Amino acid sequence: MEQRLNKLCHGPKRFEVINFAIPDAFAFEIRAMFVAEGLDLDPDVITFYEGRNDSARLRPMDFRQAPTSETSKGWLAGVWNATTHTFVLARFVDEQFPAHTQVSADDALESLRKIGAGTSRWFLSDLDKIRKVAERRDILFIVANQQANSKSWFGIPAAQRRGQKGVTYSDEVAGIERILQRGEPISGYEFDFLIHARLMRDLGNWADKNKLSFVDIISLLDQERQHLVSWVHLDAYANGLVADALADEILRHRPCRP
Repeated sequence: MEQRLNKLCHGPKRFEVINFAIPDAFAFEIRAMFVAEGLDLDPDVITFYEGRNDSARLRPMDFRQAPTSETSKGWLAGVWNATTHTFVLARFVDEQFPAHTQVSADDALESLRKIGAGTSRWFLSDLDKIRKVAERRDILFIVANQQANSKSWFGIPAAQRRGQKGVTYSDEVAGIERILQRGEPISGYEFDFLIHARLMRDLGNWADKNKLSFVDIISLLDQERQHLVSWVHLDAYANGLVADALADEILRHRPCRP
């Protein structure tokens, strides 16, 4: 994005872009880091592109497998889930040797309503705190929705990625919802993806209500979702498209000066 901005403005370097991305950071952590460290850098513009981390409400085990014993639902399972939230190695083990659990469609729908509403409320609350600070400091605040899918956190095989071309974000959401409507269980990744869809919908409405600059990355990449190399990470080509879109929005509000 820095290269794009300076190239479009021609001449000497005019923009410095600082990447505040931290793996697995939630909105409340991004907000805290922005207030504690970002403001001291005296930014003119801040951009926000996140949501998949906040949507990760269930571990990525395959819920379509046979149900396990009741003992796996006790305190030990809770400790393990907390561990996989903290340690990448534990998450890797969790994915390689999933604790097979089954969640009924009715339970999933009820959980989606409750968890989706709570997650969205917390997510937007932290964004609103960033917005208010930005307004007081006269900082341009640009938010973007986030392209994602319901596949693996650790990476998607190339052949499977190619199959995603032409399957839009909303297509995938609708497909998972049809599974639930048939009364069939869904996987943890699919459950989390539906939470993400709720967050992205509410984010767009919130940005519109607050008259914020909004970049629609979902639409930008919807016909090229084969460039998603995991549940949210993009390859270099798609990252370049995101950078271009954000740079264009920045220059729309902060045009190059002589």
